[in-house]
Amino acid sequence: MLGLPDSLIPYQADKVRNYELGIRVQPFGKLARIHAAGFIMDWSDMQVSGSRPDGFFRFISNAGTARVQGLEVETLLLPVDGLEIGGAVTLLDARLSDDQVSAAVVAAGRRGDRIPMVPELTIAGTIEYRRPLREGLEGLFRIDGSHSSGVYTEISPSNAFRRRLPGYTLINAKLGIDRGSWSTFLYVTNLTDTVALQSGTVNGATLGRTQVTAAPPRSFGLFVAKRF
Repeated sequence: MLGLPDSLIPYQADKVRNYELGIRVQPFGKLARIHAAGFIMDWSDMQVSGSRPDGFFRFISNAGTARVQGLEVETLLLPVDGLEIGGAVTLLDARLSDDQVSAAVVAAGRRGDRIPMVPELTIAGTIEYRRPLREGLEGLFRIDGSHSSGVYTEISPSNAFRRRLPGYTLINAKLGIDRGSWSTFLYVTNLTDTVALQSGTVNGATLGRTQVTAAPPRSFGLFVAKRF
């Protein structure tokens, strides 16, 4: 790259160290299972887009560190034959632990800034019920949902193109039968037809307008499968 010394043109792989402590219990025999874990991830040599300290030239280099601290809890309940109720909750705090600055590059992130596009809270749940209808034929109903809290699109609070994407909840359902090696289901995705913004971009090329990617709208369908 013109204007850069050869030592600054290549960049290195980033590194992650993960520390986790968890527990699994079955408090009511086989009727319930609970898994909880806390973890810390130390992210170093982050690959960033920045410029030389004099402000000239933009390039990718390694600078800054981050720490991700999280807690996960998963449960599975089996209260009666054929019924499964599952759920999971994840809490995340993902922030820079050092400025994204080195002797070679200056990037936008500063210590304490949140990592973009990482939700602080995610929740997921499922309810599934299976029941024999007659010999060799089983009916199934399942509903599942997920929630994600809002996120920011850019790391720096001072970035004029930074936007906050709101949180959203998605629900799916299906109803069908299993017969031997055949399965037939009616399904619906995004049952509530939620506008779920999952990514967003704003820059000079978009003339300051936010371009977003959203989950597909409510959809219905028929699924038929044969297992061999």
